[in-house]
Amino acid sequence: MLAGPGGLCPPATLKQVAATEKALGFPLHETHRELLLRVANGGFGPGYGLLGVGTAPRGETSCLATWRRLNGGDTSIFPAETAPLWDFGCACWVLVHATSPAGTIRYTTSYGVYELQEGICEIMTAWLEGREVYEMLFDKKRAPMKWGINPFTKERL
Repeated sequence: MLAGPGGLCPPATLKQVAATEKALGFPLHETHRELLLRVANGGFGPGYGLLGVGTAPRGETSCLATWRRLNGGDTSIFPAETAPLWDFGCACWVLVHATSPAGTIRYTTSYGVYELQEGICEIMTAWLEGREVYEMLFDKKRAPMKWGINPFTKERL
């Protein structure tokens, strides 16, 4: 999605980003933070668009609300310091490991959590070049399963 129906949202404020980081308990990855502060507060990028921070623009789900819903209050479900980026629908959420240098990309399905070889910059570059990010996610050679936990039932796979 290049931008939502109303165009790009205005950029997030430092206050919105700081409040989200405080609630998450960790800083957002540098690239994630810069996208929010310099481009728009969500609504663009792969899938249904980058999740915003603070009061989500146009009624979209925010990064923090998604993190809380996916974790269900149990922060051990996903690796520490992993923040939601994009919703691809059908229980597929793309996340970024906030403290890894490359911003390691992970995604969830109803079957578990997978990890891509590419980081956030490579995924955004692929999207800008018109490559199909969704297909990259489901290429099992690029993204082997890392954690076999169903994020909705919390059962091990």
